[in-house]
Amino acid sequence: MINKILYLIIKSIQNPKKFLIVFKKRFLTIPSLDFLHKIKSKKIKFIYINFWLYFSKKNISFKNLFFSTSEKYHKNIFNFNKKNIIENDIVKSLSYNGVVIIENILNDNDLINLKSKIKEIENFKKNKQYSLLKKHKIDISEDKKRERLIYDPEELNYKELNDIAEKFSDLVYGKTLKPNRDLYIDYCYETPEAKVRGDNFLHVDRFVPNLKILFSPFEITENDAPFSYALNSHKINLNYKNFIASASNFDETDPEVVDLIKYQKKITLKSNSAIIALTNGLHGRTSFQKKGQRVILFHQFNRSFTKLSLLNYLRFNRNNKYFAN
Repeated sequence: MINKILYLIIKSIQNPKKFLIVFKKRFLTIPSLDFLHKIKSKKIKFIYINFWLYFSKKNISFKNLFFSTSEKYHKNIFNFNKKNIIENDIVKSLSYNGVVIIENILNDNDLINLKSKIKEIENFKKNKQYSLLKKHKIDISEDKKRERLIYDPEELNYKELNDIAEKFSDLVYGKTLKPNRDLYIDYCYETPEAKVRGDNFLHVDRFVPNLKILFSPFEITENDAPFSYALNSHKINLNYKNFIASASNFDETDPEVVDLIKYQKKITLKSNSAIIALTNGLHGRTSFQKKGQRVILFHQFNRSFTKLSLLNYLRFNRNNKYFAN
């Protein structure tokens, strides 16, 4: 034990930046489902879940969006308004449904520019010029029917998307947070494709409140693996906690999930649109219905919102613009 501590101290001195990154990822990342897999006792699972949900509920935004019963509100498609990005109807819809769609986000020039850059990235991949792709990863499904390019979109930086990430993180977390971004390009070479957990199964990302923004510069039709969401499944109540404590896979294959799926909505998209989703609720892409591809620019906040953020809820409540204390 002493040798291990000495080893960690030496490593931290040799490369403090890397040590801090590893430390934050291992110990400070928001409570995960992976840790729950390691707990065998359901009673201890409930203690762990309730501990973190106790502090989650202390956050004013979380209390209103995730823990309170919301007024029914069925409209969930809105046009982008750069002067008032989050109007009151959007708050009502997100609170009730757990997902909203924002259309017509980028101006024409930026949309053309983004599509051109994505085409360039695809050409690098097609021609196997991997040295020209910056930070990237390629995943191929076991059945070889699908391939995924994950790319660090550092240069894909647009004001309107930054504004959306800023405003919605402020709404959901109570404070503006910096997102981590990834560009996903899925290629389907043959159908039917295999079902994959955490992808084209309905699943939850976390058991504590969580926000994900998915922007597509291209149209996504019924055939193009559109996003699917179980409306209102983000609400953290007794049924939700029982599902999390009892689940083996945290997805649609668990029997307890039946209490959370009231209405499942498949979300096709016009080009230049974003899905704003509370992904502690059940969600996932659907399967491709024909050969094709799907392009999504993800904005997530799991690096900037940590366990310390949950515990330090007063800092997030201090200047809440949307909900009264």
